Amino acid sequence: MLIPRHWSKANGTADDPSGKRFAFQIWGWSETDLSEAAALARRRLSEACARVARGALLLEPDSSEARELLAAFEADPFFVKLCKLQASFRARLTPKPWRCGCRLPPNAYPRPDLGAEPAFTAWLQEYEAAIRSKASCEFIETCGPGAPLPDIAPIVAEHDRTSRVGEKLPLA
Repeated sequence: MLIPRHWSKANGTADDPSGKRFAFQIWGWSETDLSEAAALARRRLSEACARVARGALLLEPDSSEARELLAAFEADPFFVKLCKLQASFRARLTPKPWRCGCRLPPNAYPRPDLGAEPAFTAWLQEYEAAIRSKASCEFIETCGPGAPLPDIAPIVAEHDRTSRVGEKLPLA
């Protein structure tokens, strides 16, 4: 895993079209120097403020604005492609098997035949035991208004519950 050496934070505010003010703390990073990290933080802050000013807080996953935002966040290109093709923002809610010392499932869904089900059921029990002591997400900080918009609050709550945010477990 590559962890950049230089980090910088930019702070700012923006008002949405209704006049509601949002506060931001945006990070930038660089392998080469602090000034490059600071420039990235400022650029990302400007982009976030512009989105709020346009009222573009909720985006369709296959929209050009979503692709621009994901590019600004330097999201994995395969993730960006999946968002566009499936018209869905995807989130990993449970650890990948190999990240918690578990082998891959023995067969895919749909199962090739009824005889494959017991092998999958045994694997699932092994996997569920392996993930009991792991989380797949960790809360770092809130940027913006502090609480999710009402339209997406139940989704965020389910994500946090399922991925075990806040349980102080090792990440897998």
